[in-house]
Amino acid sequence: MPVLVKNKKIVKTTLLKKTNIFDIFNKHINKNKIQDQYSKEMMEKTYEKYKNRNIIDFFKLFLSDKMFENTCELFYLSYRDIMDDLNIKSMFGWTYFLHI
Repeated sequence: MPVLVKNKKIVKTTLLKKTNIFDIFNKHINKNKIQDQYSKEMMEKTYEKYKNRNIIDFFKLFLSDKMFENTCELFYLSYRDIMDDLNIKSMFGWTYFLHI
């Protein structure tokens, strides 16, 4: 199976609660001392809200225009570990940006 097809299948079929994404987020929040931006309560509330969604739906919302200014730093710090955790080798074809 081509890598891009495999990656798409992973993010479309895997539920957020079946991943370590929030553990990875919390690791980077603590490592980079950015708890003032991402409180434990906020992260738990976000997890509870989205845990039953697939990964791609979660990231569409997490990196949406409404949330991007608050979430882009955390995503930047975490994306490589998330890719490793999901066994995704490439993000070719994925684009996240904020309209200015």
